[in-house]
Amino acid sequence: AVDWSQQIGIQLTVVRDEMAKDVESTLAQLAAIGYRFVNPVGFSGLDAKAYRAMLDRHGLIAPQIDLGFSTGPDMEEDLEACQILGIKYAEPAVVGTARRGSARRGGAQDAIRGPGAGGFLRPPTPPPQTEDEAKRAAADYNTYGKAARKFGMKVIFHNHVEHFELLVGSKSTLFDVFLSETDPELVGVELDLGYAAVAGRNIPETIRQYPGRFPVWDVRDAFGIKNANANPAATPNQRRQYIYSVPVGLGEVDFKTIFADAETAGLKYFFVLQDNAVAWGDSIAVARVSWQNLRKILAPSGR
Repeated sequence: AVDWSQQIGIQLTVVRDEMAKDVESTLAQLAAIGYRFVNPVGFSGLDAKAYRAMLDRHGLIAPQIDLGFSTGPDMEEDLEACQILGIKYAEPAVVGTARRGSARRGGAQDAIRGPGAGGFLRPPTPPPQTEDEAKRAAADYNTYGKAARKFGMKVIFHNHVEHFELLVGSKSTLFDVFLSETDPELVGVELDLGYAAVAGRNIPETIRQYPGRFPVWDVRDAFGIKNANANPAATPNQRRQYIYSVPVGLGEVDFKTIFADAETAGLKYFFVLQDNAVAWGDSIAVARVSWQNLRKILAPSGR
């Protein structure tokens, strides 16, 4: 059995303020806390070889990247840069139908959310989507997956709360249509545990429904889920009003139960994620508290 308490990673958007000031110093601090894996957001303006050397100096591995490659003419050049970094799972720089240009020229901050402040960060809710649009998105990801496979990578899709909303005129969600329409050999899902919990999804049941489809997880915690559950008529997006994002272990997401299905999910890597860590005043302290709490939660019985 895998001892997941020894495999903790962090999404670098947690410490976006520190990354914007000094990438290497931030990586050194995360390694000192005990993190083994990191999930970059773009390349922070760095050359892939220089970034890889920096990770190597601090004993860190970057198996996944968010906003890692563009979907335009630079796609294969970006994927080659991801390969140099050691990436196994790469998310395209796509938000809806927007194309963001070369991912390698991105900044240190999360291009989707910006620095942010306050409780549970809410990117603008996209307009309701149709089943045809969901199928087109899946077809696009299959195409990206074919390109990524040439570089030894699988393309990854990060679910958000709105992906659990019912599609227009349908009894299905984008999340379910996407998983049904994508090729498991080419496309995986970065299962955001916090977003799924906020949306009211039964996570263990979802994992068993789609075994092997979730090689990467975002370990995001939130307070207020029980209040949201008290309003069963609320839609996933409506449930957001009850939620406040908190360091891992301080909220209501039952990570221990969810990790019991890690093998069924096909889990390979997972990353601590808290969008509003900067608003807490010290994002490195948030990273440290989350690591300490998650290590206790995931420690095998008897340790």
